Amino acid sequence: MTTARAVVVAVAVAGSVAVTVAFERWVFRRGEARAAAGVRLAHTRTGLVLGALTAAARLIPEPSEGR
Repeated sequence: MTTARAVVVAVAVAGSVAVTVAFERWVFRRGEARAAAGVRLAHTRTGLVLGALTAAARLIPEPSEGR
């Protein structure tokens, strides 16, 4: 692997981690704000939606499956 390619991979991984952490923090803050507003099961609706999206994404075939 060339140095330039290694740098690109490292930046991509770091960017992916940063975006994931930022999204997780936003989701948690939103749930906490809903809980503070008195909404029952404040984190549940968000969790169910994200779980459904994850399950739907799993239904997309991998390119290596050749469907």
